[in-house]
Amino acid sequence: MLINAANRSRARELWKIRTPYMGDTITAVELRIEKKGIEKGLVPSVKTMADSWTSLTLGSSMAESVLRTLVDTEQLSGAQKLNWTERASGYIRFYRQNASEGENNVFAHSFYELTSPFQCPRYIVPFFVNHVTRQPMAKWMPNVIGRMFDIKEPTLIRYHAVPAALSRKKEIVDIFQNHWNESVSTDDAVYTQQGIGQKTRDAVRSENRMPKTMPHLRDCFM
Repeated sequence: MLINAANRSRARELWKIRTPYMGDTITAVELRIEKKGIEKGLVPSVKTMADSWTSLTLGSSMAESVLRTLVDTEQLSGAQKLNWTERASGYIRFYRQNASEGENNVFAHSFYELTSPFQCPRYIVPFFVNHVTRQPMAKWMPNVIGRMFDIKEPTLIRYHAVPAALSRKKEIVDIFQNHWNESVSTDDAVYTQQGIGQKTRDAVRSENRMPKTMPHLRDCFM
């Protein structure tokens, strides 16, 4: 340590002393970490690696659905993958590192729309989980075998707005719905501009079956 301290020119080079800071900023979305997660007994309605949703697993699955749709519809390149970091402030930050500013903005604003309370989106998509009831006789069985007797009842938690970039055409909505059904939840997107869909949207808003906390858009130095 003393030898390195004596080598001042080397130290200045390593610490970039008197070198202007040239850090790039990226737009990221921050979601609040729900400490309790989804209620006990409510599990994903799709096949995932996790037995239950957490803020990280659910947030990353939703973000991946948005990102894959944007790539599939050639609104983004597929070169940069999704990144996330947990913040000490109680948030999870989602972003695409090394993507261009334009591409980062498209992804961040689309994910922000998906995870925000909504007013009048063209489409909304439901988020279901399964309410699992373990049969009394299965309680005495090994867990792997007991699960075979579980009763799973789909339970609607809330609706999310399909982002504007993903709802301009029905064909794009269908692609997003496929990714949503694979990674997040079953059921179909609902067109809200007329008829039953409009009534569904109004009922969802009046019952507050939407995301209840606002995400944050952040310009972050990376």
